Amino acid sequence: MIGGFTGTSLGMTLQQCLELRDLFEDWSIHELHVGDCVGADHQAYSIARHLGMRVVGHPPTNPIKRTFLKYDTEFSPYPYLERNHNIVDCVKRGSGMLFVAPSSDHETLRSGTWATKRYAEKVGCSICILSRG
Repeated sequence: MIGGFTGTSLGMTLQQCLELRDLFEDWSIHELHVGDCVGADHQAYSIARHLGMRVVGHPPTNPIKRTFLKYDTEFSPYPYLERNHNIVDCVKRGSGMLFVAPSSDHETLRSGTWATKRYAEKVGCSICILSRG
């Protein structure tokens, strides 16, 4: 199954990291689409690599928070909102799951992570939200 990931640039909690690892294994995720930013994206990439998964990068056009990691496939950079929609669209086409690792357990405006989750809901993509614990 294909997985997509969106998360806070502040990084995931230990609980979120452990839950994500377990969910990747439980859902038999073999390919992860991730945004190439510091924080949670980098952590999800590391977990996926540790599990031997194929990782597809969706970098942003703004390089300030990019990690420039090595991907099996890397798409052209897009502005954050478009990039996030591209991740969701890839997951939706593959009948996969979007994993969401927010910086808080309540939805907020002006958050790229929560905006991506709202877009996924709008297009009917399956979503799994990781609690901060």
